[in-house]
Amino acid sequence: MLIRYVKSHVGHLLDSDGLDIYGKRIDVPALLRDGEHRHSKFGGMINAFECGSFQRVKLVGFTEYSFDDGKNWIKIPESHYLIGIRKRGEFYLVLFNGKPRTIAYTPKEPERFYNNVRYLT
Repeated sequence: MLIRYVKSHVGHLLDSDGLDIYGKRIDVPALLRDGEHRHSKFGGMINAFECGSFQRVKLVGFTEYSFDDGKNWIKIPESHYLIGIRKRGEFYLVLFNGKPRTIAYTPKEPERFYNNVRYLT
């Protein structure tokens, strides 16, 4: 299985072991509760029944995935994240019945202050 990850208009093609076409691991972001991102190395893909006790993460920045070595691509909609886990300091993509699961989210806007005043509501 191949998956595409895009960061700042530069795309990376990753295989199921988490390696790009040069054989290197790259950093991918996970979405935090406050809307920020935390980056860590991408470890690859793991089946759902193997990761019951690991911390779940929301992986963002992935655009497409393919089951047949890049012949047919399945697009991941914008504002969707993939379910992953954190294992030994690396992020892994969780596969449910051989497929990644996407979930929609609304990106949080940064909190804006005007005239250094925060209004209480």
